[in-house]
Amino acid sequence: MPYYRWTAVDHQGMRHQDKEFARSDDDLSALLLHRGLALLSSYRLDTWQSSVSEKSKRDFIKHLAVLLSAHIRLHQALIIAAGAIHDKYFKMVVRDIGHLVEEGVPFAQALERHAPLFDSTTLCLIEAGQETGKLAQALENLSDYVSVRDELSSKMRAAALAPLVTIGFFCAIGLGIFLWVVPRFESFFISIKEPLPSMTRAVLATSRFLRSSYIWYGVGIVLLMVIFLVRFGSSTTGKRLKQKIMLSVPGIFQFSKTLYTMRLLQVLSLLMQAGVPVLQSLIIAQHSLKKSIVDEYLQELIDRTSEGYSLSVAVHENYFFANDELEAFIQVGESSGDMGSMLKRVSDMYQSRVVGFLNRVTVFIQPLLLIVTGLLVAMLIFAIYAPIFTLSNMVG
Repeated sequence: MPYYRWTAVDHQGMRHQDKEFARSDDDLSALLLHRGLALLSSYRLDTWQSSVSEKSKRDFIKHLAVLLSAHIRLHQALIIAAGAIHDKYFKMVVRDIGHLVEEGVPFAQALERHAPLFDSTTLCLIEAGQETGKLAQALENLSDYVSVRDELSSKMRAAALAPLVTIGFFCAIGLGIFLWVVPRFESFFISIKEPLPSMTRAVLATSRFLRSSYIWYGVGIVLLMVIFLVRFGSSTTGKRLKQKIMLSVPGIFQFSKTLYTMRLLQVLSLLMQAGVPVLQSLIIAQHSLKKSIVDEYLQELIDRTSEGYSLSVAVHENYFFANDELEAFIQVGESSGDMGSMLKRVSDMYQSRVVGFLNRVTVFIQPLLLIVTGLLVAMLIFAIYAPIFTLSNMVG
């Protein structure tokens, strides 16, 4: 959407200047007139696009679903929802979508004009909701799906962050000991005629290295290794190696299988409840889970389904997603004709398993890390004071 710098005047003759998103000069003039300002001049700035947070999009979907449930017309609901958005760029995007809908453009097509902000799952679900006349229900389901997805992502980040904080705290304490505590004892250790314990010598050598100019060579090597690993990980060979590791380690493989099965079922249930066919739902799910380790397995599901096989058969023949329990639930959904609701219940079951696994890992890893870091700090302190204890015994 174009971005303008404008100058306007109010009814008291005071001039105002600011920047604004608008589809055209006429749209900008109408927008300012609605605020009680008369446009004097404007010029278009370089194209600028801001990213929009997932929270802003989630709140917008939820607000719009509530407004439509209250039987407010779609274009009016969009304008009202735009007024509640704090993000300036996203506010103008939603306002533009509202004007497009008012002009007769279908809602899904209006969203597609701002496709970078809305994924294929959202676009397809809204299109299906409009075709079936259940747009409000589709938006409510989408809001629930996004909320559950973001909540789970937050739990996964928290589970990964806790060990990192513990390790970072230990590294800070260790650096403090090596850089400030050990040097105070170094001259004393040198004055001792007796040979120092090997652990103490190692601590002294590490302290000297961290205080020398050679540490920057070490930092440079570490940074080069990190850059290499990041680039290698994003390459085709790196992705295949990462996939091989994740699928060969028993614990990681089982968690990955449960996690990606849950994500697949969530997208499929969301789309199929809105009336989207199985094959199209699988294609959208593959796009939603793009750049993941299961991309080729999803393609196998799509290929088998496109050949006319049922989803249960395609899952049964798939190495990654094959599971007797899952196949049984899918067969029940296919027999009852209510696949969407059945997949929703199964996805909830898999989600509870993922959350339970994260809770168990957090409960187990955090105390273990505290014990290990405590022992390491104790070893450092012992290495410093061991010569003092030895000297004390000799004097005694």
